[in-house]
Amino acid sequence: MPDQQPHFLISVPTYNRSHLLEKLVESARSQNYTSWDILFMDDGSTDDTQEVVQKLQSTTPQTHYRRMEKNSGVNATRNQIIETAKIEFPDSFLYFLDDDDLLYEGSLKNAADLINQNPNYNWYSLNCIYPDGQPISKMKRYGELDY
Repeated sequence: MPDQQPHFLISVPTYNRSHLLEKLVESARSQNYTSWDILFMDDGSTDDTQEVVQKLQSTTPQTHYRRMEKNSGVNATRNQIIETAKIEFPDSFLYFLDDDDLLYEGSLKNAADLINQNPNYNWYSLNCIYPDGQPISKMKRYGELDY
């Protein structure tokens, strides 16, 4: 059976950091993998976050914007992403990024390969690295824990 092409929902909570979003979207567009969408969940920003995302949608239609009713904090915003994904992107793998993070070259393809190599895992985690390649954190036992 050929490998599946998992779909990723790049899930980004954001608050008043519109100046960072274009670089994040560009890091997704430059991937060597095409089965993805980005969901920006705005935690009640008072800057031009909505307008920036709308502009990005014109060049990257797989960019989506939702807004919290009021500023609720990053944990509530992540929880809302999960609830939204269940309804709007039910077959997607959630790929959480903070709004000041970028996708490393090839990271979506690497994640898809990991999923295809280990289809029975319940969750997956990838290393985070600094631009110089040094690890920020290291998960050595991908998907081995089962809660």
